[in-house]
Amino acid sequence: MLKLSRTLVIALCSIWTICSFGSSFKETYDVIVLDFHDPGYFRVQYSGEEYELWFHYRTFQFEQLSKMESRFPMTATLSINEDGQFLKLDHSTRGQVSGIQVINRVFEDCFASGRTTYDYIECSSKHLASLIYQRDGLLAHLKKQELEPELANLVSQIEQSQESSLDQHQKMLQYMGDNRSLGSIFGHQYYQEQFKLVEAQIAQLNFLVRNH
Repeated sequence: MLKLSRTLVIALCSIWTICSFGSSFKETYDVIVLDFHDPGYFRVQYSGEEYELWFHYRTFQFEQLSKMESRFPMTATLSINEDGQFLKLDHSTRGQVSGIQVINRVFEDCFASGRTTYDYIECSSKHLASLIYQRDGLLAHLKKQELEPELANLVSQIEQSQESSLDQHQKMLQYMGDNRSLGSIFGHQYYQEQFKLVEAQIAQLNFLVRNH
């Protein structure tokens, strides 16, 4: 199913022939980790504003973070690729995190600096890819865990449902784009109209990751 998600992202980009992500997609951002809190989130600073990134004790050990506490605030790297969204504190401390606040700010800054329709399409398509890869990373994490049979079955159903929902939404948007006079602005709206759906899927999976 992860392969399918990556194919969807590549297909989306090829519609407008301006980008091709595939396995080479990787976005990295420098953040400042201010501190961390139980039940599991980092308070980080990006572009002068404070945001939260959630983590799970299986991805970041509290004991390990406690030993590093005296080093906070510290510079770290937030990265997004086909494996998900990860926060790297130093050469030996890296783990998966969830949260869309930072990448939303990245998108807002990108969009604000855009000048042409193609700029807006590129910003929007990259943001959608970041959301989808974060979602896929959370799914991959869940599927690696030793879940109860009933919960494992539910995760499988959720995965299929999420893929189906996104596919149907894309087909609806593509139909409207092909059969209505929506103008060139629809180029980036095609991607933006999918943001909320994938954000909701991330929230659903984040709940499972934090509570399973």
